[in-house]
Amino acid sequence: MQNTLKPINSPDGLFHDGNPTTGELGTIVSADWLNSLQQATATTQDELITLIKDSGQALDANRKDQLLQAVKQIAWGGYAKPDTLAGYGIIDAATKVELKTAIDRVVNGAPGALDTLQELAAALGNDQNFAATVTNKLATKADKSNSLAGYGIADAYTKAEVMEQSLIRSFFMPEIQGALGNKLSISTSLGQIVINGGSSIVWRGTRVYDVAAYPVERRSFLTEANKVYHLRWRPLQGFVMFDLANDKYNPQKVPDTHLQFDSQPDDALIALIEVNAENNPVVNAYENIAIYAPKILLDVFSTTRIVTNGLTTLFANTFKNNYARSYRGRIDWDLSFGATTGELCFGQPSIELDGVKIGHGTRWHLGIKPGCAYTSNYSGHRIQVLNRGSHVIKALFRNETAAAVVFNPGNMDASTWDNSGSSLSVTALEVI
Repeated sequence: MQNTLKPINSPDGLFHDGNPTTGELGTIVSADWLNSLQQATATTQDELITLIKDSGQALDANRKDQLLQAVKQIAWGGYAKPDTLAGYGIIDAATKVELKTAIDRVVNGAPGALDTLQELAAALGNDQNFAATVTNKLATKADKSNSLAGYGIADAYTKAEVMEQSLIRSFFMPEIQGALGNKLSISTSLGQIVINGGSSIVWRGTRVYDVAAYPVERRSFLTEANKVYHLRWRPLQGFVMFDLANDKYNPQKVPDTHLQFDSQPDDALIALIEVNAENNPVVNAYENIAIYAPKILLDVFSTTRIVTNGLTTLFANTFKNNYARSYRGRIDWDLSFGATTGELCFGQPSIELDGVKIGHGTRWHLGIKPGCAYTSNYSGHRIQVLNRGSHVIKALFRNETAAAVVFNPGNMDASTWDNSGSSLSVTALEVI
């Protein structure tokens, strides 16, 4: 484009009108200035025409907006103002969609309460030194450990303590295991007993205590003449021996077979020690079993007997409960009686346990007279507490006639009595 049009050749570079009255001349326009004006106008027109044509328009003398459209084309890339970055040809800026995608990646699905910087700041306590604060807090944490004690935790059980508690709460009785089965081997000498090794005690079904692991001085006890002792075992104390006459051990002075002395989960009754006047101890070792099962203590068949007038003991049997616990037992009996041919007799059978009548039959009439049976049975059972120790059971018959009664005749025909008609059994059912 041409340089700026030079000013008119006048003192002040401005045009002035002439004044005929005063004879003042107007500004003289020289050919040089007009040529300059013409050249400047032509140059400007050329520039504008070039701009219009470059915008893709053909010159049209009837249009007055071609320059405007050319400018729009240059500024907007088209004749309409764009409303996108792409419309302006801008490629290094982010669109709304791209910006939202970038923000979503930062938020990464955060909940609505934490998807703004203000909310995040509030969540961090508006602490501009949050990282340092957290680092200082972490410095006070417990060192990594593999135990409760390592973390300083005092209000929880360890695995060992949990096992201990489970053992305490289990109701398994102490069980002795060894060469003598469920009893301990105990040696005696004048004024002394010694518990031998070779056995173990299983406490609450899990923990095993080896008898030999106890020092011999903790397995040895001195005795006194004419004393009765209980030898016991406890998991914390080991073996202990008590005098039955001791007021603390036996304040009520109950017999040694009383169930208050029976083995308990944490207190096993090992043996009864009876000492004579010469201070020689006699040991009755008890059986200690974790879970007691039913056991037949007595099962007998009696032979045939002829019962004359009066009270007769048909048979008496002794049985023993040698467990360290008292039992609830069942006593069953089935007694048969018969009359001698042609005779009439009557009487009453009964059962006694340790001198106490626990059952009796009705008064019978036996014989060949009308209304009398040739033979009869007395059957029954009784549930009875069987303490530790020995028991005596008896079958009796009170014959109230002079005629003889046959006990245990067996078959109905007197000529073939076979001694198999009567029986008695005692079964230990369960511990108390």
